[in-house]
Amino acid sequence: MSDRYFLWRSRMEDGYCIVKPPDVEDVWELDIGISRKHTFPADASCRMNPRYPKDIGLSDNLYGAGVPVISRKLKEVLENNLASDRVEYLPVRIIDHKGRVASGNYFILNPLDIRDCIDTEQSKVEWNSISPDRITTCENLVLKYGRIPQGQKIFRMKHWEYNILVLSDLVDVLNAAGMTGLVFRDIKGYNGIG
Repeated sequence: MSDRYFLWRSRMEDGYCIVKPPDVEDVWELDIGISRKHTFPADASCRMNPRYPKDIGLSDNLYGAGVPVISRKLKEVLENNLASDRVEYLPVRIIDHKGRVASGNYFILNPLDIRDCIDTEQSKVEWNSISPDRITTCENLVLKYGRIPQGQKIFRMKHWEYNILVLSDLVDVLNAAGMTGLVFRDIKGYNGIG
């Protein structure tokens, strides 16, 4: 196993805005990798959270939306490095605290590839009591690497789709590009919290 994966996360940073989830119907589909290319509204937006009125900066990976909301700069780096991975970039406007468009250069990152790669036994997963095909937590995330195409850079895990995994090579590229608001969590020791 040469590939190493990290979880895509956003980081709350002083001065940068925190946004609310996108104002689109069936927003849950963006959590589980359902394509929205043909049904995504042209006027989709995320509003800055009014609980943080002084935070108005725009990071490359906005915090608080529940889905990755990324800048054009971050999108371009991803496009240059994800030639074979199936990913949608759905345009979304950022609305400031006064109801004005702060930026029209943001996108929801929606990876479409879902891999059945969690070793549920070794991970000691806890299944959701309401949706029994969904994982709630685990003791320690363990992957079945043979079920992931060699070199796949970004994808979702079956049964835990809201978690997006990123190959270490891509993590290095994004870290070197100095993206703000973006952080990666090592899957080693991951139990579903944070």
